[in-house]
Amino acid sequence: MFAKVLELLKLTFRIPKPFEPAEAEAAFLRDYGLRFLIHRRAATVLAIGYWAGFVEWDFYHAFRNEAFRDVLPYVLFFRSCGTSVIIVFAWFSFKPYFSNESTATVVLTVAGVISYALLTAMIVVVPFPLNYMYYSPGLLLVVVFVYGLLRLRARPAIRLGLVCIMISLFAYPFAHNAVPGSTEIGFSWYYYSTSMFYVITFVVVGFAIAIELERTARDAFFRETQLALKNGELQSLNVALEETKRETEFKSAALVAMKEQAQLRAERENMEKSKFLADAAHDLRQPMQALTNLIEAATHAITRSDQEKSRELLENAEMALRTARASFNAILDISRLESGFVKAEYSAFDIDGLLESVLPPLRIAALERKVRLRMRLSGKNATVRSDPHLLGRVLTNLISNAIKYSDPGKSERAFVFVGVVSLPTRVRVDIVDNGIGIPERHWENIFKPFFQLGNAARDREKGLGLGLSIVKAIMLLLEQHRIEMRSVENRGTRFSLELPAAARATSIHDHADSRATITSDLSGLYVIYVEDDVLVRASTVALLQEYRILHEAVGSFRELEARLGLIERVPDIVITDYRLPDGRTAQDVMRLIGEVFDFEVPVIVVSGEVIIASNQEFTPAALLTKPVSPDTLFAAILRIADQTSARSNLQTAQ
Repeated sequence: MFAKVLELLKLTFRIPKPFEPAEAEAAFLRDYGLRFLIHRRAATVLAIGYWAGFVEWDFYHAFRNEAFRDVLPYVLFFRSCGTSVIIVFAWFSFKPYFSNESTATVVLTVAGVISYALLTAMIVVVPFPLNYMYYSPGLLLVVVFVYGLLRLRARPAIRLGLVCIMISLFAYPFAHNAVPGSTEIGFSWYYYSTSMFYVITFVVVGFAIAIELERTARDAFFRETQLALKNGELQSLNVALEETKRETEFKSAALVAMKEQAQLRAERENMEKSKFLADAAHDLRQPMQALTNLIEAATHAITRSDQEKSRELLENAEMALRTARASFNAILDISRLESGFVKAEYSAFDIDGLLESVLPPLRIAALERKVRLRMRLSGKNATVRSDPHLLGRVLTNLISNAIKYSDPGKSERAFVFVGVVSLPTRVRVDIVDNGIGIPERHWENIFKPFFQLGNAARDREKGLGLGLSIVKAIMLLLEQHRIEMRSVENRGTRFSLELPAAARATSIHDHADSRATITSDLSGLYVIYVEDDVLVRASTVALLQEYRILHEAVGSFRELEARLGLIERVPDIVITDYRLPDGRTAQDVMRLIGEVFDFEVPVIVVSGEVIIASNQEFTPAALLTKPVSPDTLFAAILRIADQTSARSNLQTAQ
């Protein structure tokens, strides 16, 4: 029971703890000052009315008591001072700074102390027992105002209450001096003790009220703060959701736009491919039509035994065939380059050596068009890192293009200049001509397939219109390579290739196209030929027979496997298509040849595939892509035959 009472007292008189951190307590004080600003202003105005209204009480007692009349001036003086003080503090309460809790606490505490002291002074001067009976209860009314209406917080209220008790303790003894000749000590002690008991009781009750009011205010502030935080979190969540919604809508719109762009790009690419195929078909049909007509005419000439006419027609047919083969190979090159199947094989080499291997066949074309082909090499071993084969193709196409588009009106003054400039980390190759030039409106079109300036009639003597398209495809394939073009109409064009420099060069092979006429005697050479296409096999056999090359021709891997058991001579060369019936490939042919013959037989692979899967076991002596010209095929046969002969001579000498 005692513990419960003690716990109740602790709960009643425990002063509320400030909020933590200090910023939270400061926020509470700001809220407290603003929350009870109106209450405090109303209390000060009400206090003026009460304080001034009791002046009637003073005159009433002075009228009835002669002894009171003697002290009435003092009472009125204290009454006037109290009224003035309360008015002043009420005036302060309407100032903006009164909303500050610290300022309001100081003002209200001082006002309470002064009012209590002035009323105590009235008790001292008023005759006994009127002071105890009629003025002492006024102290209790001041306590009620302080604790009930001014809404002082607990700590300031306790301090004010202690001050009021101290004032009463020292003032009440002087209240008995107003009783002339009084000797009834017990009687005066009764009034004194009773009055102090009431004052202390009211102050203690006021303590409890102030503590409870502050606790209630703190709880309300805490709840409102938490609610505000939750509302803020909810609002933040709503904002976040709204932002997420907007972001999702933006992303969705972006995805839709990207999809539309991708669709437009795909449609544009399909249109470009369709146009490319249409132009390619046109360029292939033209020489094929000429070839068909020429062969038909040559057949009739042979029937009439007109050898001269038939020879002329067959020579023209050969020219048409070369044009068709060039167009077909160029179209295949572009398809292979743009398909992503071709991979650059980088090495470090001397750019001067590559140019010296590329230029000789181009000098012949320059002489035919009366174009001076000049070259200025670096002279100090300008080493670059690139794919020599692909870069050689780029240089060949650019220089050939410059020669073809030389200005015929300039006659002997027409030239093509090829120069090499070494830079700190780059090597630049310039191809400059003083030809017809390219109008600026066509700069973006010159790299498109089949686009040719001044060749609306599609004259094959001026090329196919695929050279710069191949250049573009190769430059996109090569890393750290860049091409720039400057051109002025009727003055000439300049192409500049920027290549990455390398520290050390390695030797490279001759990259010029082999177009030499076959002059060596190939008779007696023994070849095994594997090709599943009947027409291609028959035409190749005809070529082998014309050059008196001994051969065995088969159409499949199984037929080859059956024929090898009957062959008594080791073949000098094996020529095979890459893809054969029954899922077999040239790799199977090479493996079978190696198992049957205890000798490394060179293999030439002729393929129509865009890309051939390679591994360590697949290393043919030569890899040719269809269509293969007879010159190219026999050049590969001659090179292998020469290498085989050199090895045989070396072994004989040893």
